[in-house]
Amino acid sequence: MRKLLLNPEIIAIDQDTLGKPGGRRTKLPGSIEVWTRELSNSDLVVAVYFDAPGKFALEAVRVGWTAPLVAVRDVVNRTSLGVFRRNTVIGVESSTAHSVRCFRFSRLFGAATGTIV
Repeated sequence: MRKLLLNPEIIAIDQDTLGKPGGRRTKLPGSIEVWTRELSNSDLVVAVYFDAPGKFALEAVRVGWTAPLVAVRDVVNRTSLGVFRRNTVIGVESSTAHSVRCFRFSRLFGAATGTIV
């Protein structure tokens, strides 16, 4: 828990200067909710809440992302997942109940680096 509470990326999201609150984007039948929050630099935070263990197919375009490409970062694990087209399905899963996966979607400026999925 301490690692999560002291995570600088989560703190930065919490203290973002735009101050716009997040909101529930969708609630799927059963046990999955998707929440989003816009940030001051046009990034989008996407949190997927699992009430029970499960899988979810996340598409940037379905959570309001309009740019053709998106750089995706796993905020909790502090790792880059890569650069994706906005309609690429990203598999998100949880093996435990009452868990959250949190991602930061960023626009690409200039030439993209790495492999686009």
